[in-house]
Amino acid sequence: MIKVLHFYKDALPASMGGVEVVLDNICRATAALGVENTVLTCTAQPSVAPITMDGYKVVQVRENLRLASTAFSWEAIAAYRRLAQEADIIHLHFPNPFADILHLISGANKPLIISYHSDIVRQRILLQFYKPIMHRFFSTADVITVASPNLQKSSAALQKYADKVQVIPYGLAEGGLATPDKAAIAKWQPQLPPRFFLFTGVMRYYKGLHFLLEAMRGAPHQLVLAGAGAEAHNLQRQAQEQGLEQGLDNVRFLGFV
Repeated sequence: MIKVLHFYKDALPASMGGVEVVLDNICRATAALGVENTVLTCTAQPSVAPITMDGYKVVQVRENLRLASTAFSWEAIAAYRRLAQEADIIHLHFPNPFADILHLISGANKPLIISYHSDIVRQRILLQFYKPIMHRFFSTADVITVASPNLQKSSAALQKYADKVQVIPYGLAEGGLATPDKAAIAKWQPQLPPRFFLFTGVMRYYKGLHFLLEAMRGAPHQLVLAGAGAEAHNLQRQAQEQGLEQGLDNVRFLGFV
């Protein structure tokens, strides 16, 4: 049985987001093929024992600091070394600068897959200091995966590693979409208008939701935002300043659903 170690700053069940779901799908799908997956992740309140998920396990370590969207953990240093020794393959998810550092100082000598989920956009000043570490990290990879050819072509960071990059689109798990819950429908239907625009997901700065709010001025239908995240407060403040929030005009925040 092949053993794979994954590491990302956030993971189910403690955190819900796009990369977390991709990671969960990969682990569940490959478990059905006989792969033993372990996910190492950081969280403020870690479980003492590994958490058993659907076909894989999650090892949580205590998060000591989160800076520029990156989680740092002292416990992760020893945990990563130990789990890397047990693994046949290491699969790291980018961007997550702490993982780069952790891997480079660990001395791990196992085949390395890096899943490149997005460019680093906001932290441009910090990126200049981080670039040497990032490129050293990329140079150790056996394969770098991206989800689309557009990302492969547009990412300046990947151009030096064209021989390592493979395009592997994100997949959807069969049966992954929940069956509509009649009780939930009965709860929400009276609270929402018959026609509305819907956003669902984690509220991140790079998703351009502030443009969406600006576009809602005078729109004929209400905008409903279901989700939470680092940008939620800024978006709510923007909506209030525009006089849009909570039915005053046409924007409604539901929070995490």
